[in-house]
Amino acid sequence: SVALPASVRDPLTDRAPRHRRVRELTGTSAWTDERWREAIRLYRAVIAMQDDYLAQVLTKLKHLGCDENTLVIVTSGHGDLVGHHGILTKYAPSMDETVLRVPLVMRWPGGIVAGQTQEAFVSSTDLLPTLCEVAGATWPSAGHGRSLASFLQGAIPAEWRAGNCRQLLWGWDAALHTAFVSG
Repeated sequence: SVALPASVRDPLTDRAPRHRRVRELTGTSAWTDERWREAIRLYRAVIAMQDDYLAQVLTKLKHLGCDENTLVIVTSGHGDLVGHHGILTKYAPSMDETVLRVPLVMRWPGGIVAGQTQEAFVSSTDLLPTLCEVAGATWPSAGHGRSLASFLQGAIPAEWRAGNCRQLLWGWDAALHTAFVSG
């Protein structure tokens, strides 16, 4: 059986009314546990399908003899709440940890120290400077993001960001929200 998030029945009384309104508008406030389990199962099935496609890419790289010298980066946009706080989508006005963390996995035999994990706060804006550095291309210093190349060798660069502050404009109420995420 698929486990439900502990917060699936969260009354959201400690949140702004718009959080409850999202549940009302999408109908998820009336969902049964079984309906939530099916939604979570289907969400996980899509992720498994994407994993299968990635395996096909890696197999093709090996077949072509490129697997040892190709940097493969797997990341995504933030996912959906999928039941956390009784909400299905990411469009809830929530800066919940569930949708803030985004996976970033890299594979590059000989170019990355194998088996390492990093807890540093990185951003998708860091990918282009990283690709430029490992390819020997120039990255303009005025560009956004910082290269992750030193992370690939297991080192955290000096003065790496400890967190990031972003201002978000939610279109439906034009309220300006600031979210602080610490690494």
